[in-house]
Amino acid sequence: MTNENEQTKLVTTTSVTLFGSWNVRSCYRVTKRELIVRQLKRYRIQVAALTETKIPDSGVCVVNGYTFIYSVTPSQQFSKPAHGAAVWLGPEATAAWKNSGAQWEAVSSRIVTARIECRPVPIIVIAVYAPINPSNGVKNDIETCDEFYKTLQATIDKTHKSDMIMIMGDFNACVGVEQTNTAGGTVGNHAIDKQNQNSRRLVDFCLFNSFIITNTFFPHKAVHQGTWMHPKTKQWQNVRLCTSQS
Repeated sequence: MTNENEQTKLVTTTSVTLFGSWNVRSCYRVTKRELIVRQLKRYRIQVAALTETKIPDSGVCVVNGYTFIYSVTPSQQFSKPAHGAAVWLGPEATAAWKNSGAQWEAVSSRIVTARIECRPVPIIVIAVYAPINPSNGVKNDIETCDEFYKTLQATIDKTHKSDMIMIMGDFNACVGVEQTNTAGGTVGNHAIDKQNQNSRRLVDFCLFNSFIITNTFFPHKAVHQGTWMHPKTKQWQNVRLCTSQS
């Protein structure tokens, strides 16, 4: 019989837990958060990384039984809505998070973490909203991207060495088909895009940390492959990715 302690472990070798990511393009209003919860319940998702949340400050709140852990620009710097990342936890995930000490950190307006009790090891969930792909070598865009990955690396470096790390969210990176054979096993056989600058940054980051880009390792129907449509070319791209330790 499963004891109470085991019931608070979200991921086990005998259960299926669904993870996901979603660019919600603002969830400042409570009604929008309620809509998000309704969709997460519909798809039975227990852990979700949400991006572009656009909520001032950082904190934790509960919406219809789901725990919302969010990080955004401090209100005193909040001239207009921008950025924002969040980890949403369903009821079972919330119990596992609390069992792990309810640990979370608002790293920046683009990065937030939460530690969830699992078996055989806890999982650090990192929700990220990466800067847009630098256009035409614009210095500010490049510096913003470099700073994001420096902060993300620092976040990885201070995690418990025994914990599993899962990074989810909007990387604004198009992982290229051509990277399948050149990325040292980081990219699988099911990438769909042509690489951009952000994808090269992401692959380098994954190689350094022995991560894989999990989306590219599994086949999907064409209708499920794209996560964002380019406004000019009208082509679907997969910019919302998940990485984990290999």
